[in-house]
Amino acid sequence: MRRFAGPSLVAGIVVAAWGVFAAGQEIAPTELVLGSELKAARLPPEPIPARNPQRLPDPFANSSEPIPLPPVETSAASDDRLTLAEAEALAVGFHPAVREAEGRLRAARGNWVQVGLRPNPEIGYAGEEMGDAGTAGKQGGFVSQELVTAGKLGLNRSVASQEIAAAQQRVEQARLRVLTTVRINYFEVLAAERSVALARQLRGFAAELVRVSELRLKALDIPRASLLQSQVESESAALLEQQATQRQSAAWRRLSMAIGVADSQMPMLDDALVRPLPDLGWEEVRRWVLAGSPELAELRFAVDRARWSVQRASAGRVPNVNMEVGVAHDNATGDEIANVRVSMPLPVFDRNQGAMAEARGELAAAQSALQERELALEQRLAAAIRDYTTARERAVKYAEAILPVARESLDITNAGYREGELDYVAVLSVQQTYAEKNLSYLQDLETAWKKWAEIEGFLVGPLPERSE
Repeated sequence: MRRFAGPSLVAGIVVAAWGVFAAGQEIAPTELVLGSELKAARLPPEPIPARNPQRLPDPFANSSEPIPLPPVETSAASDDRLTLAEAEALAVGFHPAVREAEGRLRAARGNWVQVGLRPNPEIGYAGEEMGDAGTAGKQGGFVSQELVTAGKLGLNRSVASQEIAAAQQRVEQARLRVLTTVRINYFEVLAAERSVALARQLRGFAAELVRVSELRLKALDIPRASLLQSQVESESAALLEQQATQRQSAAWRRLSMAIGVADSQMPMLDDALVRPLPDLGWEEVRRWVLAGSPELAELRFAVDRARWSVQRASAGRVPNVNMEVGVAHDNATGDEIANVRVSMPLPVFDRNQGAMAEARGELAAAQSALQERELALEQRLAAAIRDYTTARERAVKYAEAILPVARESLDITNAGYREGELDYVAVLSVQQTYAEKNLSYLQDLETAWKKWAEIEGFLVGPLPERSE
């Protein structure tokens, strides 16, 4: 405590103290170097590039010949068809799942800014010994500042940077879920269109057989039971067409909702089913998925975050320093008084040992979670490749060997029935075989393309269905 010449000097002390506090960022003891600190910044760091490539080599650029589709009639050609790439672009720009993930990414960036900010200084009033000698006592004010030590603010931002990187991978996962959903719905619509065309073809065959049966019955060439059987099959074919049309309508609605286009305004689709199914090798695809999966990338950043958290918990052993400077006027003596106080907690009982143990446990858990997810992803990929390869091989076999023979057999049998050389039982058997093989082919083709869509989307899967 000292007597000063006047209040101007007191004001100078306050200004000088304020400059010291404002300049003080963090006290980093030389004996505890825990990583480079980020510079004081107003904005979070630039986005960390995703660790995954964009996609597999274009399967539609495969040099192999397209797999022929079953010989059914398709809708009329249109110059304004919606391609798969266009549907994907519409969905990514429309779907709220992507915007939700992007909003959480912005929240992580805001957290990065907040956790690196220095504590605000405090300013206040102080009055002491009021009433001493009938005076107001000591009247003055003070300024205080907490000085963060051991680079804690920089470490906070290092942890938050990994949270930003993980949030970026969650945005990529949301984007891939949307893309996978659109691709699956797109192929469902195409397969449903083919099913409708096949059902209409079968109904046409059945109607022709009813007509021929009526003529042969009039000529007393067949019993009435054969005509009745042909009529039953004609009605069954009509029912099959109705079911296929309903499935097509449902598939159209799902696709229109996924890309944000009204069902009534949906354009015709580009027939991607005519393109060749790529040959996916296990080792090549496995390396690609493990290197580029955003699920694994998110967990890798979680491991990095846990490592930074361990360093942050270690830095927590070093207490922060509190500094306070105050001035007052002693009304009893007329003196101007300055006060300086520096304090810090003594780490006698709390040395942040619990937080350090927790951080190390979280690091071990994050590393194990990454290993577990890698194993699970390999298992899912093995199942997807198996299903894809099986469906692809079956589709190729149907297209190259089974369906051409089935169609030729159907044409010969129908001609024989019209000429009166065969009975209806033979025709019915061949017709049913033709329908079954075509439907099985379409199912295998749809399954193969759906599995391709899942693999192309790094097996993150489609969007979950919302319960009502």
